[in-house]
Amino acid sequence: MNVFVPVQYPLTETNKQAIQRGIDLVEDDDVSELLIFHMNEVQTDRRINRQSLRDAVETSFDGLTASYVVRDGFVAEEALIEAAIQFDMDYIVLSKYRRDRWKRLLEEVLNLDQDPQQLLHERTGITVEVITEDEHESSNA
Repeated sequence: MNVFVPVQYPLTETNKQAIQRGIDLVEDDDVSELLIFHMNEVQTDRRINRQSLRDAVETSFDGLTASYVVRDGFVAEEALIEAAIQFDMDYIVLSKYRRDRWKRLLEEVLNLDQDPQQLLHERTGITVEVITEDEHESSNA
């Protein structure tokens, strides 16, 4: 199982919860991969590199074995879906906030009234796992 966790920088508590959920999903599976992803938004001046992301994550999760990808782009939602597909991920772990942003994007920009988790699963086979502040919700759409 391959698990994709998009994060902000600096890491938020919700990002840390998402990373922990990703760790839980790949635990006990020697062939699983955890991929931590960050997108530098081209329209802002905040830039980080892969090593800075890795240092930030490993400061919070000592001994974590993961891959790290940092890309530049304009629309985070599109970039992370493209990266998840490119790296053949089985799961994407998202915060409820990012999942709601996906839904607004589908409705406002693409004029689609569809559940983004279901749409992504139907079109790519990727399962979206949504975490909230206090609990983990799973969607096996």
